Amino acid sequence: MKRIGHIHEKIVAESNCIKAILNASQGKRYRWKVKEVLSHIEVYAKDLSQRLQIHEFATPYKIRKITDGLSGKERELQIPAFYPDQCAHHAIVQILRPIVEKSSYYWSCANIPRRGIDRACRGVERATVWDLKHAKYCVKLDIQRFKKYGKTMDDVRNDVAALLGQTAAPVAPSTKPAAETLYRVQVGAYKQKSNADAMLAKLKAASFEGFTTKVGELYKVQVGAYKDSVKAENFRQTVKQAGFPAMVVKTSTGPQGGPQEGFKPPYRVQVHTPVLNVRQGPSTGAVRVGSVRQGEVLTIAEESTGQGATLWGKVENKNGWISLDFVKKV
Repeated sequence: MKRIGHIHEKIVAESNCIKAILNASQGKRYRWKVKEVLSHIEVYAKDLSQRLQIHEFATPYKIRKITDGLSGKERELQIPAFYPDQCAHHAIVQILRPIVEKSSYYWSCANIPRRGIDRACRGVERATVWDLKHAKYCVKLDIQRFKKYGKTMDDVRNDVAALLGQTAAPVAPSTKPAAETLYRVQVGAYKQKSNADAMLAKLKAASFEGFTTKVGELYKVQVGAYKDSVKAENFRQTVKQAGFPAMVVKTSTGPQGGPQEGFKPPYRVQVHTPVLNVRQGPSTGAVRVGSVRQGEVLTIAEESTGQGATLWGKVENKNGWISLDFVKKV
């Protein structure tokens, strides 16, 4: 194991603290608190250095509740203060980041700037499209949304087999469930993708996790996905109150995640999220009485609809309810 010295001295150095404040202020310099810190940056850098030395840079988080644009669930965000919390974070990370990245696996992409899914996709493309000779096993992977290129999956397999000098094996008919109907809230439809992107940016700035989809020649900006048209209409009102033109549209899509339909209690499920709250009743407004962790297997004794989830399940022996959007039947 290699030992790296003098890290603490580098973190608490005032020059590093000045750089941290400047980095943390990116995109926030219109805020009055940020302006105050920047106008006296040397004073605050000295104060930040002292706070880091005595480990007193954490302040109470600001609590903000938002409605998830895709699922319609109410979520609680804990937002750290710009100073000293966010500035201290930058002071620590900007010293540790080059050390960690230097020894990290090249394809460790998550949570690292400029090393996200785009870089991973370029790597897959380089290993397949640009190197057909050695891509024998990669090209046999399934391809999603291939119909937009005017081909069926059988066409794709035959093309791949021809490139490899082989004959494509017959494929058994799909046994996947039929497409289901979902209701989404649409806030715009544009011929120019740039206009759709601008509307999407406004949605995200208002804490709605929207998305764009191309239908014909139009780029449609939508948010949310509901099986129940009434819930979609309620969410439309929320979007409209935020200042966006909104209408409910009906779409057809493949099987989605979430509650496993077609099963009657009691049945067993496994948690598929790091931490899942257990609440006194079937609602995000109900009192939290505990939590369960990823991988735990639970028995659902009863089902119910309620605020904040597509479906709730009462956990046997837990005396509480969980959202079935984050579990899978086992």
